Amino acid sequence: PRPKGRHGLCCTKMIRLIGNFVDTAGLGWVASNDAGVVLERNPDTLRGPDVAFWNRTRLPSPPDDYFEIPPDLAVEVLSP
Repeated sequence: PRPKGRHGLCCTKMIRLIGNFVDTAGLGWVASNDAGVVLERNPDTLRGPDVAFWNRTRLPSPPDDYFEIPPDLAVEVLSP
């Protein structure tokens, strides 16, 4: 089932806090759980952390497809 309201509010707050800091410092990229991260191939394992950060030194530009490298920071919000 889809997460409930409080989960979404918590994720949004984390994205704003981390995203504003990362953007202001020019550190890299912050994505929400809509952005897929490939963990393994054959068979493919794809995940979407609630909030993820990639440092610009490891990922110079965001991909047009799924992220192929794991994030430097992944945040999962606990849901009941």
